[in-house]
Amino acid sequence: MKVSLDGTYSVNSDGTGTIQFVISLPNGTTSDITEDFVITKSENRNGTLIATSIFEAQEQPSVVISGDVFVNHVDTRRPD
Repeated sequence: MKVSLDGTYSVNSDGTGTIQFVISLPNGTTSDITEDFVITKSENRNGTLIATSIFEAQEQPSVVISGDVFVNHVDTRRPD
């Protein structure tokens, strides 16, 4: 099943933020999605903080998984 995403995100100075995107499903339908996130780990590289772990939680039930399932993710940056 091919699913595509297109959107934007914003990060607050406290490491929280919002992701807003449109998900396109294989049947041609699209849905607007909003996820809240918090950066849970970061590292300092030459004075710039780089997020290395982020927890995300979708605000509305999944449009991919049936049954009113609320989706969350933990994203971890791979080492260089």
